[in-house]
Amino acid sequence: MHAISFRRWVVWIGVGGVFLAGVFMGMQIPHWHADTSLIEKREQNSSFTFISPLLACESESSAASQGALLDLQKKLHSLIDEQKRSGAITEAGVYFRELKYGGWIGVNENLLFTPGSLLKVPLIMSVYEHAIEHPEITQNQYELATSAPSFPLHYPPPAPIQRGNAYTLDELVRATLIFSDNDAALMLSQVIDEASLKDSYERLGISSPRMGADYQVSVKSYASFFRILYNATYISRTMSEYVLSLLSESTFDKGLVAGLPAEIPVAHKFGERELGDGTVQLHDCGVVYTKPNPYILCVMTRGKDFTQLEKTIAEISRTTYSEIEAQKQ
Repeated sequence: MHAISFRRWVVWIGVGGVFLAGVFMGMQIPHWHADTSLIEKREQNSSFTFISPLLACESESSAASQGALLDLQKKLHSLIDEQKRSGAITEAGVYFRELKYGGWIGVNENLLFTPGSLLKVPLIMSVYEHAIEHPEITQNQYELATSAPSFPLHYPPPAPIQRGNAYTLDELVRATLIFSDNDAALMLSQVIDEASLKDSYERLGISSPRMGADYQVSVKSYASFFRILYNATYISRTMSEYVLSLLSESTFDKGLVAGLPAEIPVAHKFGERELGDGTVQLHDCGVVYTKPNPYILCVMTRGKDFTQLEKTIAEISRTTYSEIEAQKQ
């Protein structure tokens, strides 16, 4: 059994005063805006449910697709302006991307927010990448010391892990992704040695952890993590599929999920942040598995009340889904 102690270099993922990872560096991945479609060649007859392995890309313009995306962009822009005027939010950023054709639109997509628990996703990706060369970490059991720090949450995990108990790596991963358990995430951040964690995060486009450092990220940049998972271009296909399948079981039923029909699968992660001045932030990002064209939707919000932010994200999700469905008519 491996007891987990709180090392001084670790900076926490979550909603407290310090966070895991330093300043987010924009990932060097090309983006195509609303005036361009990109046909992404993917593996056919795949047995996977949540990923679609990327083989090649070809540019192809589509006036209909471009017009539809621009219509969606205008509607989202108006919705956000209305929410700001009503006082429901002070700011919001949105990024939408078609996963079949590659076209994307954004509204305030380069605004910076504090992601909080959103960075549990790249943490898990780093753990699985590390396990390739260190498979023993998947067989060990881990225990968090009762003296490890804890932080209050507006959305606590419905089934938190118990300090002092022993857990397998897979149990910690499930608790981190499905329940957004901060203690589980803290334990996982200790599974990787400092040098490996630093190397993995930097290859994902994030600077190494720094004690006491806060950080910010744009909605457009963060959405890249879901592209990487969906395309299976960083960790293996099997593990990319597994991570997204766990995210589809998230117990967070506000935000994106609340704006969609119950039968639509969504692999998503939320993040929360509460500042000392009364400002709060709530974010929700993920893959919405509509047929035949799934899409990424990432929404980050800032305001004074979590309930109002929940409703704004749900309305953005509802508007996006309705517009996408209307295009099929």
